[in-house]
Amino acid sequence: METTSLEEFYKQMASLIPENISKEIGHFNIFRIHDLMAAKAKSGMPYNRRAYYKISLISGRNKAEYADKVIDIENN
Repeated sequence: METTSLEEFYKQMASLIPENISKEIGHFNIFRIHDLMAAKAKSGMPYNRRAYYKISLISGRNKAEYADKVIDIENN
């Protein structure tokens, strides 16, 4: 499995590479998954390894998909 860098993520998902990202010690950004997925032709979020952490803030009922698992989110 190939690792995706932060720069590659921005190129693939949003084309929003912040200026001087390579000079930053740390980086934090917020995206709405709906907006990112609407910009892509294919549905679903691929399972792949990232060279950074992903944190999701979810409100309401939802499903989190990871590899071959689906987690139903009911109460949050």
